[in-house]
Amino acid sequence: MEDTIYDDASANRITAYLEFKYKALMMDIEDELQIIADPKSAYVTSSLASLRRVMDSKLLDALRGTKYTGVNGTGTSALPAGQKIAAAAAGLTLNKLLATLELFNDADVDEMDEKYIAMAPQQLTNLLNITEIKSSDYNTLKALVPGKVANFMGFNFTVSNLLTKVGTTRYAMAWSKSGAGLAIGKDIVGRVDEVQSKHYNWATYASMFIGATRIQDEKVVEISCIEV
Repeated sequence: MEDTIYDDASANRITAYLEFKYKALMMDIEDELQIIADPKSAYVTSSLASLRRVMDSKLLDALRGTKYTGVNGTGTSALPAGQKIAAAAAGLTLNKLLATLELFNDADVDEMDEKYIAMAPQQLTNLLNITEIKSSDYNTLKALVPGKVANFMGFNFTVSNLLTKVGTTRYAMAWSKSGAGLAIGKDIVGRVDEVQSKHYNWATYASMFIGATRIQDEKVVEISCIEV
């Protein structure tokens, strides 16, 4: 009987450099005494929300930024030009969505691999004015819900003010779940303490240790949109 013949598994090493981020807020004892509600909960919520925005920003920047490759993470790779859809003097249009979907399909991205599009508020306005999205004549599932587009053409949409804008061009980003990686060395943790050296004022503190990277270029698409 013949020996089993094994194929070599191909693998590329991608590096995500982690950063330590924190947010600390202090409540002045005089302010605390002058308000009825206990502000500590609101301060904690604010600190955690701030770090979540940082997390979102890291991921969005990694999608269209430099990818670090090689055994030691010293190689660099930019998002290929073929994964970028030109602005074409327009906002977020149906044709751009179709072109994005075609790129994913050409790359054989699994239909079960969840796909996302992050866009700025003006791109949401663009979508809400597309007949094929807002009319039930074109889609059997209700894509349009009050004030937002939940899902259309297999994409889950989210609105973000963290997307890069250069001049009048806003860069919306599309990606599949397996195409991007958020590396969490230490998830967000928070605490509230009295600070003895600050007259026993209450202070909130939240921190995390995270990084992000683009894993597979063919699963990420940059969509240039004109904003006026």
